[in-house]
Order: sequence, then C-alpha cells, then structure tokens
Amino acid sequence: MKNHFLYISVLFLLVLSTEIYSQKIERNPLGYESILSGTFGELRSNHFHSGLDIKTKGKEGAKVYTFTNGYVSRIKISNGGYGKAIYIKHPDGRTTVYAHLQKFSAKIEAIVNEIQYRREKYEIEFFPAKNEINISTDEVIAFSGNTGGSSGPHLHFEIRDSSQRPLNPLNYGVKVKDTKKPTIIGLKRYNLLKNGEIQSSRNIPFYKNTNNGYITDTIFAMDNIGFGVQTFDQQDLAKNKNGVYKINTFIDNDTVLEVNFNKFSFEETKHINRYLDFSEFKKTKKKFQKLFIQNNNPLSIFTKQLNKGIVHVKENKIYTYRVELFDFNNNLTEIIIPIKADLSKVIIKEKDDVKIVGLDKQFINRNKKYILSGNNSSISIDKKTFYSNVFLEINSKIDTLNINTDTIPLIKSLKIKFLKTNYSNSYIGKLDNKLNKLSFLSSKINGDSIVAYTKSLGTYILARDTIKPTIIPLGFNKNDWISNFNYLKFQIKDKQTGIKNYRATINGKWILMEPFNKNGVIRYEFSDNSINSTENKFRLEVSDNSGNTSIYETVFYRKVN
Repeated sequence: MKNHFLYISVLFLLVLSTEIYSQKIERNPLGYESILSGTFGELRSNHFHSGLDIKTKGKEGAKVYTFTNGYVSRIKISNGGYGKAIYIKHPDGRTTVYAHLQKFSAKIEAIVNEIQYRREKYEIEFFPAKNEINISTDEVIAFSGNTGGSSGPHLHFEIRDSSQRPLNPLNYGVKVKDTKKPTIIGLKRYNLLKNGEIQSSRNIPFYKNTNNGYITDTIFAMDNIGFGVQTFDQQDLAKNKNGVYKINTFIDNDTVLEVNFNKFSFEETKHINRYLDFSEFKKTKKKFQKLFIQNNNPLSIFTKQLNKGIVHVKENKIYTYRVELFDFNNNLTEIIIPIKADLSKVIIKEKDDVKIVGLDKQFINRNKKYILSGNNSSISIDKKTFYSNVFLEINSKIDTLNINTDTIPLIKSLKIKFLKTNYSNSYIGKLDNKLNKLSFLSSKINGDSIVAYTKSLGTYILARDTIKPTIIPLGFNKNDWISNFNYLKFQIKDKQTGIKNYRATINGKWILMEPFNKNGVIRYEFSDNSINSTENKFRLEVSDNSGNTSIYETVFYRKVN
C-alpha cells in the first residue's frame, strides 16, 4: 500500500512539474515587445505559416534571445527558405527555431565559419551533438536579419513539439497587443454535389448588423451547400493583414465546423490547397477558406465537424447559419446567414465558376496512373495526384505543352518530358501568361530527353539559355589599392534561369562570400581570413541553372599589417 501511494505521489509530482514547465511563461525572443507581421497558421501561397513573423523596426541586427535554456540541435544556412536559421532543443522536448538571421552570436558564428571554410560552402547544414553547444536562458544567440526567402527584415520564430510539429507560440508566452476584431472582406456560397465537390459558386453581399457582426439577405437553396470566407486580423501596433486564430460555424446553434490554428504537421501543410478555394486564388489571388471538408482533406485543423461542415437544406425548412471569427485574444466578429428551402428561387447555374466539361478533355481517375503522350512531349501522372477525379485539357506542339489552366490543386508532382534537342543549355520553363514571362523549372537530362517535375498545371516550354551571368565589381576597379575596404562586393545576376552557384578564391584559397541583399550582391569580409600578401589574385566563377559560366579575375592590393 505504501509503495502504491509513493508511486502515485511521484507520478503526481512528475505531471505537476511537466505542467508547470509547459505553462511557464518564457520570453519574447527579441529584447522588446513583439509586433507581428505574420501569425501562426496564416495562409500562404502553398502552405500554412509555421510560426510568428516578428517585426524588427525595419532594421537588421536586433538581438535575438533564446526562448529558454537548451542546446543547439541544428544549424542550417541556405540562399532561400529560412536563410540563416538556428534550432534550439529544450529540456521538455520542444524545439525553438529562429530564422532569416543576419548572423549568429560570436561563439556560434566561429563554429559555423570554421565548417563553411572546411567544406568550402556558404550553404551548410549540421547537427551538433547534445550539449555540444549549450544555451542558457536569456542568452543572445543571434542577430535578426533578412536572409533567405525573407521579403524584409524580421525574425521568424517557431516552437515545435517533440515530434517536430509546429505549435502556436502565442500559447507559450509570446504576448501581442490586440484589441481589434477580425475583418471579413468576402463571403461565398457553394452549391455542392453529394460527395462535397463544388458544382458552382457565387459571392454573397453582407451588411453591418451589430458592433461585431454582419448579416446577409436570405439564401434560397435546396440539397447541399457550403460557405467560404475571406478574412484577416490586425493587431494594435501594426497594419499587417494577418490570419485569424479560430473559425466556428453553426446551424441553429449546433456546431457544424470548428477550425483551430493551434498546431499542424509539416506533412499536412501542403493540403492548404484543399482548404482554400484554389481556383479562386489562382484567378484573383483572393484566399477564401472553405468552411466544409471535401474528400481527401487530411488537415488536423478541423477540431469539430458535423456532416463535414456541409449544410443539407431540406424542403420547407428555415435555418440560421452563423460564422464566428476569433483572433488569439478572443476578439470576435460574426456573420449571420439566413437560409430558406425554396426550389423555385434556387439559381441552378450561378454566375461564377460554373464547371463546363467539353468533349476534348481527358478524364483522369485519381486512383489510376497515366502516361499521356503529345507532340515531342509526355506527362506522367501517378495515382492520387489529384484530390478528386478531374478533366484535363491537354495539347502540345514541338516545344510547348499546355496542361489545362493552373486552377486545380495537385498532391503529387507531374513528370514532364520533352525529347532533347540538338542544342546545349536547354531547359523546361513555365510560362506566366499574364506577365508573358518564362520561369526556370529544375530540369535534368535523361537519355534522349529533358525531364522536370512540377506541382502545378499550366503551359510548359522547352527553351534555351545561352546568355552568361553578369559579374559587376562594386566600388573598385581592377588593380586597385583597397587597403581601407572592410568588404569586397560584387553584384551577380542572370536574367533567364537564375544563379545556380558561385565560387571565389584569393590567391587560390576559397573565401566565404555571403549574399548581402536581394539585389544579387555578395560580399567577402576581410576580417574572415587574414591576407598576408600586398598583391592578391582574385577569381570569381558564377554559373547559371542552364550551365552557362562567367569568370571574373583581377589583382588587388592591400597593405599588410
């Protein structure tokens, strides 16, 4: 009996200590109040935002503090994506991530620099052993920046659980001033088939009702309908249009659907394309969140649901459909939609997005594989590439392959193949019809063919790039004395397929040249590596994605201390 009591007591203390730690209020990762330019779960073009984007007053170099104590478990540096990023593992199993950094703290920067020079690469990734680089609470681990895929100076901050699933940092101590209610800017009604697929859709006007609500005119319907909402939220100290935290829908006070942005996994984030009205987004860039769950939608953000959020309108019935929109601070906006069953007033063919299937379209069963051959090209479609069965309009010419329009989301990539031409420097590009611009698609030579993979429909062209990248020295000329320079800067650009890689040496030794801004400027910091010669031979080799290479060589002079 005593042992049993002891076991329960120890278990209680363990649970209590875990709860205290998990509920412990840590700190904002910057040295001042957090103001957000991006919220957790926010809708991006092809994924949910996995953290918070915290403003850094429009500047780089703000001190970044660890959320709480732990050790460095991963460091990754890349030209795109998160840029310079550091991962800290904490005692309770959580991991915090700090991205788009300008540089790391001195002790970490020295380790990173040594690895970069040893590997002779700017882009690196490594995983320090447990407790190899220990971090204490409130330690400065880095300085904020604008590296990688960032479009402006800020800190991207994440919290992940022990399975590396992103968690909403607002649940773990990051505080943000927010007394503003979410804003509704669009509302759509969808006529649905029995399986939840969209038959047609149209926009619904809505009007101010109360201090925190809106109402629509009565919707006349029969059978299956659903709704979609376009919304954003703003905090007190910023004008950014961020994502909402929670959406609840009701029919006559019965919960129909609950969407909650508390956590998700990286494996599921691509399925945002099943959650959004993908066709509307591709046509207008408007992000309507569908408040019903279609087949093959595995998202875990749906915490409650009745009939998959679909409203079944029955004859001689009157309903009240209500949508509640919350931000994290529980500021509420709601919209009320009266619904009446009346077949005589139902518009069978709506004005927007009516799907008309012509005889010239190829039927694709999502449970089958396809290889579709065209004129000098082919498409390979794997099983379960699409969320549902689809019709695709496909036509081809010698150097062009048209695959429908980019209004249908894909789960897996299509394999596109063109027969190789006799020319070198060929690649496959995707055409932006609005801008009449061709973007490079990573292409590989495979026997007598050029192969590329893509996760979007549209127009693909077999093109050729024969133009070499440009290399422009900044602030000096060949054979100059540059003793007073702290940096050696160059602008490198490629108009057609983009820069693939570059390599620089001084007196035959590799040097670290880092991306400096979004305009193609790279720079070498002289303090990185001592130069012991007055006369120095510099060489920079730059290659584009189509195999064209440019070389810049010069001699410069510096005083030797």
